[in-house]
Amino acid sequence: MDDTNEKDKKSEKIDCGAAKHASRRLANPAGTLDSKELGDLGELAFVLAASSKGLAVSKPFGDCRRYDLIVDSGRRLLRIQVKSLYRKVVRGDYQVRCRSRCKLNNGCYTSHEIDFMALYLARRDIWYLIPIAALGTLTVVHLHPDGLLINRTGCAKFEIYKEAWHQLDERVEKHRG
Repeated sequence: MDDTNEKDKKSEKIDCGAAKHASRRLANPAGTLDSKELGDLGELAFVLAASSKGLAVSKPFGDCRRYDLIVDSGRRLLRIQVKSLYRKVVRGDYQVRCRSRCKLNNGCYTSHEIDFMALYLARRDIWYLIPIAALGTLTVVHLHPDGLLINRTGCAKFEIYKEAWHQLDERVEKHRG
């Protein structure tokens, strides 16, 4: 009986590294997957990462919205569009397309449609959480997670949003001191 109770106690504990391990597995999907399936994997990786940080995530029914997921920040609901990149990059310049398939507004997302763009560099398990206002009319974002900077204006513009999960967390109890 003691062995059973110990196993139950151990199974109740959550391994914080489990989400990281799952994300690494998602970064190297077996077989050939189409873009829709890879997008779904990116969304799952977001749910794992956000949930491991204590954020509540919801998935809207159907694919008819411009956002993929909803995060309860503690004060409001945030609309999240997830874009994931699975390709290897040679020189540290990750280019992620941040536009929709819709032709409205040249494919650019607006603040009336989403609140954040969550960009996932799957092979590196790195997230960029960029407020839509920071994107403006850009449809391609260049990311440099290793700090490799090219002599071009604005090339490091989005590095402040690397792993910036705090932007999605507005829970009152967290901010009490």
